[in-house]
Amino acid sequence: MSEKKYSAQVVNATKELTGRQMVALRNFSDMIQLNDLTKENDVIIDIDYVACVKVHNEKSDNKDYMKYVFVDNNGTKYITGSEPLYREYTDIKETLEAGGDTDPISIKVTRKASKNNQNDFLTCILV
Repeated sequence: MSEKKYSAQVVNATKELTGRQMVALRNFSDMIQLNDLTKENDVIIDIDYVACVKVHNEKSDNKDYMKYVFVDNNGTKYITGSEPLYREYTDIKETLEAGGDTDPISIKVTRKASKNNQNDFLTCILV
């Protein structure tokens, strides 16, 4: 049996997912790239759930990496590899939950200039 050259597996999500949802999250073709979308404007996402998808891709320079899928309440799926964005969202969610806030979360995804290099990065704020 040959080894898979590409695989994607949901490793974490902010809510219990059905098998159908997990299968849908492994195919990125119907997802909107946040890295591209935020070049023009900030993006508001009314969070239904967020999932972490571990990818193995033999054709990539970095063969193993994570993708983060932010699913809007309207079903739109936004995808990014931005760890700073995922960390900021996780911090917001955990802080709200620690304070007993169970209201739905909406975030504004924005680009921010990096102090360490010439690139910018994605982050988010609570709206």
